[in-house]
Amino acid sequence: NNLGKIYEEEKEYNIAYECYLTSANLGESWAANKVGEYNRRGIAVKKDLKKAFEYYNKSSESSVFTLCKWSKYNLAKYFYKDGNMEVGITKDINKAITLLEEVCDDFIDALEELIYICYELYLASNKKDKLYLDNINLYKQKCELCNSYNIKIKSRIEEKLNEINDNIKSINIPK
Repeated sequence: NNLGKIYEEEKEYNIAYECYLTSANLGESWAANKVGEYNRRGIAVKKDLKKAFEYYNKSSESSVFTLCKWSKYNLAKYFYKDGNMEVGITKDINKAITLLEEVCDDFIDALEELIYICYELYLASNKKDKLYLDNINLYKQKCELCNSYNIKIKSRIEEKLNEINDNIKSINIPK
């Protein structure tokens, strides 16, 4: 795994992939997530979403002590949130939320994604479901408690909420 990181830093992606693949097949969670990423994005290998899904799952099944949180995030964002017909997965927003909530403690990317999902659900409910607003505020508060939270992340969240809002005209962002 560490050798893969070194080759990746040197932009030797083919060799990095082989190192990650060997490590992933030995059960290393970070490496399995990296193999998933290489396959999802088509880095050093032909894009293969089925293989990406397989390796994200392999990574997410590691014990809590060795789990690469990115794998559950990637499963939620790229496969369950909107579904993925290429892999045969139908949209399962509850599964996406569950995966993100499993890794959201001190993992700001998962918290951000939860904010966006809840905001989209809030808008889809025609601003009737207060639970989504409560969840948005809860996830925002958790973001603010993360060590990595800063003005740049705050702006990114606000921009994304505005973007979602702009896609659905005449609905205001909740305060």
